[in-house]
Amino acid sequence: MVRIGVAALPKPTVGELAPADPMGVLAPDLVFDGVTDWDAAKRRVAPGVAKSWTTTDGISWMFTIDPLAEFSDGTPVTADSVVAALTEVARGGGLAGGRLDVIAGVKEFRAGGAATIRGLVATDASTLTIEMSSANYELPALLADPSYGIGRPTGIGEAGAAKVVGSGPFVPVASDGTTLRLAPAESDIDGVSAIEFVAFGSDDAAMKAYEAGSVDVAPAAKGAALVEAGGDARYRVSAGTLMLSVSNLAAPLADVGVRRALLAGVDREAAVAAMGDAWAVANGVVPGDLVSAAVCDASCGVDDAVARNGLMGLAASGAPLHLDVPAGDVAARLAAELERQIEVVGVPVEVRPVDGAALEQAVGGGGSELLVFAQVGLAPSVDPYLAQGFAGGGGENVSGMSSPEFDSALAVARSTSDADARADAYRQAEAIVVSNGAALPLAELGRTYVVRRSVRGVQPVSGVLFDGRSVHVAANR
Repeated sequence: MVRIGVAALPKPTVGELAPADPMGVLAPDLVFDGVTDWDAAKRRVAPGVAKSWTTTDGISWMFTIDPLAEFSDGTPVTADSVVAALTEVARGGGLAGGRLDVIAGVKEFRAGGAATIRGLVATDASTLTIEMSSANYELPALLADPSYGIGRPTGIGEAGAAKVVGSGPFVPVASDGTTLRLAPAESDIDGVSAIEFVAFGSDDAAMKAYEAGSVDVAPAAKGAALVEAGGDARYRVSAGTLMLSVSNLAAPLADVGVRRALLAGVDREAAVAAMGDAWAVANGVVPGDLVSAAVCDASCGVDDAVARNGLMGLAASGAPLHLDVPAGDVAARLAAELERQIEVVGVPVEVRPVDGAALEQAVGGGGSELLVFAQVGLAPSVDPYLAQGFAGGGGENVSGMSSPEFDSALAVARSTSDADARADAYRQAEAIVVSNGAALPLAELGRTYVVRRSVRGVQPVSGVLFDGRSVHVAANR
């Protein structure tokens, strides 16, 4: 058995998941398989409930459902099951629903203009056809997002929520408010007898339980010396990037030269250091374990001369730039450091804490001159991060960026069938974001977990600590 110490019990449910809570992602990922899966070891898409898929143009896709795929109650998974599950995610909205907009008809469905999604069709029990709005060879990777786990509603559970059975390798067998136990749902999982989440009320208490030997995994808020001395491992689970967004629309920043000069004055290492020891500097717009996350090696350096020269007009106006930041101590420390750095190159700054509602209003409008925001997600694909965050009309476009060059580069990347060439094309699109001055990657968002050396097969990717079919306990534990 693998016992995981947590502050609060996760809920093994489908739909919108919180990337900032890796254990809240892990539990559903263990209980629900997606149409596809992600093989972290080989860094490629693998079969989920679909055993294979084909396309000739990146627009029309055919997924063949594995005849052996079944829900934990023994009911077969069918193409109709998949259509129903993905339709519910689209209906729910949020990040997961919005990122399905690449499928033909999802936008109309979410807006209430259609009763069904025309691009999702069950041709027969074993054949799922997906029609895209335009060529997109990243669809299989997008569908490996744990948010798109396939479940089957079986009635109404607690608090009126739908009761759903899963399609994944584990099934919930017991929960008493402090413990959630998952048992293998498949006969070929023999490396672990159960996975148990145990709630301790706080991360510190979970870490103390780890130190006492009562759990095998815990959030590594403390105990680094124990980890190094005991030979256990630390794993970083990353699912997002904290960025400084620069409005493309606000009058003081409408010129790309001004935006570039402003970002040239930001020392990212010092800014992230001000946040505290738990944070790491991000190296790209998308989460650090994805293929294109090295754009900052060449594009995010500090150059005070460029900053001062490019900002002379802005400095001469005397008008402050407004820096909007989320509430909280960490954000306040970051804001103070950014304010100091920008004022050093001659531009006054006014810091304004914003709540979630204000952030929602900023999306798509470039209404915040400067905004600290998080780009998050669980898809093992760079596409939703770039497309939703920076394409014209993107649902998460907080800077108001509208760049024909970027939109064209994104279309080229999506329509490139070769995986390596597609990755290169996405790198070029990501570099355009930084050269546009629309955003500067600051910190990698993630959590670090300590894992006993007896627990093997742990390989984090896109917000998930480990794959339930790969993790196992060493026999000599």
